[in-house]
Amino acid sequence: QEKRRKELMPNEAAAIDMFFQSWQRLKELGWQEAIYSPKDGSTFEAIEPGSTGIHQCLYMGEWPKGGWWVQTSGDLWPSRPALFRKTV
Repeated sequence: QEKRRKELMPNEAAAIDMFFQSWQRLKELGWQEAIYSPKDGSTFEAIEPGSTGIHQCLYMGEWPKGGWWVQTSGDLWPSRPALFRKTV
């Protein structure tokens, strides 16, 4: 995997470009920036940098002083999602 990443992204500029292209593609697939996620306690799907999963998430508290929380295994974990989409 590391060898493949080095081939695809030999330097920071290439890695940043791939990061942007991935972000743009996810937006084309219906994802939006997390700051626009629901703030009413409802759940939505979220993608967080450093993770390969799509997580059930909610925003708790009053914007902008609240925070995002991922729901997993009956527990809540603080989150910093980059993108979200409404749960269908």
